[in-house]
Amino acid sequence: MSDTKLFGIWIIVRDHASAKEAVRMSGLPALVMGGNAFVMAAIVAAQAVPNLPLAAAMAAVGVGLIGLAFRIRAGHGAWLPLVFFLFLLFAGATTYVSAAQWMVSPQPVVFGLKLVSSVVIQLFCIALVGAGMIGWAWLRAKKIPLTF
Repeated sequence: MSDTKLFGIWIIVRDHASAKEAVRMSGLPALVMGGNAFVMAAIVAAQAVPNLPLAAAMAAVGVGLIGLAFRIRAGHGAWLPLVFFLFLLFAGATTYVSAAQWMVSPQPVVFGLKLVSSVVIQLFCIALVGAGMIGWAWLRAKKIPLTF
């Protein structure tokens, strides 16, 4: 199969099998983003004055991302560039929101820990999606067809 580094997350792409495995594992960040979107939707819906259209939109994003995660996991790697783009947008947005909350919070330690935990999770996800993009590029360079 393939050698791994970085706590078993980073997959070194050397052959067809390792490239396919890297692409399949890159569905995990989409699953994490989808779950996070559901959590954010629940938080928005549970506020004193809920914003139901925003909560519904976040839930729809969650359904879409989880659907993409299962498609990639099933071997349909053509979705990976879309997931990579969405992951970068989502990671930037969540980091920005966490940093903004940390700066204005009356409890900076709590929001500082939230910022650090979100960055650590994102680093693991970046390793997965980055290896997946390398696998995707390897498969494209070898003219191996990827399905939607």
